[in-house]
Amino acid sequence: MAQSIPAIDPSVRLSPFHERGSDGERYLVESGNACFVVGRGLHDIIAVLRDERPETVGSLAAALYRRTGEDIAPETLANVVAEVLPRPLFDPGLARKIRTPFIFRMTLLRKEWIEPITSRLTWMYTRPVAITLLATAALIAAFAAPRAMTAVHTAFAGRELAILYLGIFLSGLLHELGHATACTRYGCPHGDIGFGLYFIFPAFYSDVTKAWRLQPRERAVVDLGGMYFQSIVIITVGAYGLWTGNVVALRFLWVTLFMMLYNLNPVFKLDGYWLFSDLSGLTNLHKRMGETFLARLKGQKGSVSTPIFFAYLGAVVLYGTYLAQFLVRAFANVAAHYPATAGGHVRALSHAVDAHLWFAGAIAIGRLVLASIWPLILCAVVTSLSIRIFKLFRGART
Repeated sequence: MAQSIPAIDPSVRLSPFHERGSDGERYLVESGNACFVVGRGLHDIIAVLRDERPETVGSLAAALYRRTGEDIAPETLANVVAEVLPRPLFDPGLARKIRTPFIFRMTLLRKEWIEPITSRLTWMYTRPVAITLLATAALIAAFAAPRAMTAVHTAFAGRELAILYLGIFLSGLLHELGHATACTRYGCPHGDIGFGLYFIFPAFYSDVTKAWRLQPRERAVVDLGGMYFQSIVIITVGAYGLWTGNVVALRFLWVTLFMMLYNLNPVFKLDGYWLFSDLSGLTNLHKRMGETFLARLKGQKGSVSTPIFFAYLGAVVLYGTYLAQFLVRAFANVAAHYPATAGGHVRALSHAVDAHLWFAGAIAIGRLVLASIWPLILCAVVTSLSIRIFKLFRGART
């Protein structure tokens, strides 16, 4: 009896994909929100499955031979369909279950709501506007940054913190709107804008998965689109802070600059990582970095040797060195102060319980929890990084 094969999603989209350092032609495969990069052979198999809808591996082999002239054994094709082709091609619902770095996420603005906005903002990506905006932002940041650095180290009032958090929220939405608008600028659809926990860090996100359709240079513009839109914040808030000396505005400017620099870090899969990926034309930079590092340890050259890739390796080393020394200093500070602080709260809780002072006990518990948040975050960061590094080098060896 002929072996049957499942029907493929008829909406699967195939398009050329540019990637440096790869052998042969590469193609982007889209099924719902899931995207995969495959070679010519898998592309032909997927195209036949989508267009001719064969029901058995025998009919698939025959259709593939008619289209490409390749004679592939049905047993081989059966293994490819069962073990190699991504499952979302056969079940689009699986695309929504693909693992992401977000522990939790929720939609804030649906794409139907923001598409009318992004379609009217594409003029911001014209060259004269971009040059003017970026030059103005750089000039204001250069003058305002020293004053912002001084302002951020002074005491914060409760009302000022509330204003800062509101500003950060609005700036985050503007950042994601910049990514989405860049997609629209190049005729590429975007998805929703939302909020989630990236590992343990709160973060906004915009669904720009379809940007894989674009050329590397265009994808790089999408990567930088968020920070480009945040340059509007730099200009307005920075100019206001310089003109009035408003401390809250200067603090908000410092926070915005910090967020932009953090987004450029190459270690986590944020804007900086994707920028290096798209400028180099390489995917899976983390895996390639591990492979290159292991190859160098063995005295080999490695599979990738482009200047941008080595610039990425250098950026990872610099940021990794900064992150390592920051964590060492943070742990030293926690070790020096947390035991005494936590011990004081535990003693206060014990005394409150002994005296049946339940309100005082609740306050002591709250203070203990607040004092423990930062040490727990540090432990979570180190654990997360350790797991990622282990997986990186384990994957590079296989």
